[in-house]
Amino acid sequence: MDRQRDRGGRCVPMSENHIRGISTTLSLLDKALCEFEQWAHGNEVRSVLYEIHNTLSEAQRRLIATEVAKMKSILQQIRGTLALEASVRYVDKMILGPVSGLCPEGL
Repeated sequence: MDRQRDRGGRCVPMSENHIRGISTTLSLLDKALCEFEQWAHGNEVRSVLYEIHNTLSEAQRRLIATEVAKMKSILQQIRGTLALEASVRYVDKMILGPVSGLCPEGL
């Protein structure tokens, strides 16, 4: 069992499975925060059959950007405390997954 330190400097026992679960959950949260951050910057999607309209006001965008920054700062602290590693994704693999499901014969 690994030992991690809490805010008070006390050691807290955590298994690798527990740390992996925390890491996965926080990675999903971080991914969602990235999407919220894009919306806070006004991003929209306009394609042929798929659209996302950004109806956020400027005040809402500023508030979201501020809250996302705060949450990312907390995630950074947790990452350091638990010695978590970033989840790295590669665009070519991100494209290949959905495409192979839609076009099983390949590209």
